[in-house]
Amino acid sequence: MSKSNTSFNPTELAQQVLESTYLMSIATIHADSPWVADVVFIHDEKFNIYWISKTNTRHSRNIELCRNVAATITQSINQGEDNIGLQLEGTAMRVRGNLGLVTRHLTKRRKLTPENIRDFLGPGVSWYKLTPTLIELIYEPIWGYDKQLVLGSKIS
Repeated sequence: MSKSNTSFNPTELAQQVLESTYLMSIATIHADSPWVADVVFIHDEKFNIYWISKTNTRHSRNIELCRNVAATITQSINQGEDNIGLQLEGTAMRVRGNLGLVTRHLTKRRKLTPENIRDFLGPGVSWYKLTPTLIELIYEPIWGYDKQLVLGSKIS
């Protein structure tokens, strides 16, 4: 049974989930064969998600062939905690990185920023971006398991 309270803003809560977490599970597909990989991510104010991966990994190769992806980001990880997280659907693609992305990525991971972006990305490594078309928020302390729409429209 969900706890009804309309004073909570799902968009703001979703941003809080993104700010307090760093690991996303991303699902890709190729030739009807699904694959899931965990990636360390950063985000922007429009809910775009960015991460770094080797271009020869299975999920990176799948994105080159089919841009449609799904992902989950979970804030609650300990047994007995309330479930809090996001489910996303959208498109992913390889993008050019910049020092701003590198700085944000390393700051989130509490690492030092290199003087040169080339010192950060080695050969065969690239930035990727997920542009969501659907985001649903699970925030059990407020709504139980009733998902709240953050972006897009509900799929029946």
